[in-house]
Amino acid sequence: MMNYFRNFIIVFLFITGVINSSFAGQKLEFFHSISDLPLMYGFKENENTAIIFEKLDGRIIETSAVGSVSQAKLEKFYVEILPELGWQEVEKNLYKREGELLNIKFSSNSKVTTIYVTITPDKG
Repeated sequence: MMNYFRNFIIVFLFITGVINSSFAGQKLEFFHSISDLPLMYGFKENENTAIIFEKLDGRIIETSAVGSVSQAKLEKFYVEILPELGWQEVEKNLYKREGELLNIKFSSNSKVTTIYVTITPDKG
């Protein structure tokens, strides 16, 4: 039921243009390991390094993606898109939704930017 609701939200956002407005016609991709978390255009997930655990008290997922978009644009993308998908900002780069915490970290050099994403159960 929860996945149905998330998918409904994503489809609704496509229809209303909230997600597409950030991409000017580009196809929106999602993380393979986190099917309801958008992956900014120009980024590719490091699928073979993803770690996924399903536990009784929730899931634990660690993954990353690399791309050539600046860190500032990447951060702005997630600050704008995550609340539209039900994630509430707890503090900078830490979000909460339905018993889960989403932690995002960024690193960049002159050629690539990397995003590190972790989802864990919210113990609070």
